[in-house]
Amino acid sequence: MKKIIKHELVEVQIPAGTTLTRFMFPDVANLRNTKILGLQIYENGQVPFSQLSQKAVSTQAINNLAYVSFANYGGKYFLNKAPARMFQTFAINSASNTAYETDTKSFTMQMVNYPQSYVEVAQSVALLALVDTVFLFSVYYYDINDVTDKATFSRKK
Repeated sequence: MKKIIKHELVEVQIPAGTTLTRFMFPDVANLRNTKILGLQIYENGQVPFSQLSQKAVSTQAINNLAYVSFANYGGKYFLNKAPARMFQTFAINSASNTAYETDTKSFTMQMVNYPQSYVEVAQSVALLALVDTVFLFSVYYYDINDVTDKATFSRKK
């Protein structure tokens, strides 16, 4: 089990009936000036609705259509069109009604410029998005400005 430093639930909005193929990550204040440790994506069978009561995307959309790209603050993409399914590491065993995690993807504390990062789909999701939906992500991160965290990880002399 990995220690969670900090967590933020991020919603990438997909308007109903859109014909767009690229959806930008929002500029979340808590994620500015942070270093990413991990990422997970949830489908509507795991987390049916976002905090804004919008429906999470389907497993089909994640597995067959979606790709994730992360930019750093220099404008370079260190994660470029990675299949979203590689970040779908949370599952529910319907027979026993238990949840489990598999192979959570880790990052090496890169700094992500979220407003320049996006989820891209292979084709328009208009048929999948008859109502407003979201790509729902858990972002695990380290805040470099948090004095509490710096004290926790510093060596004592």
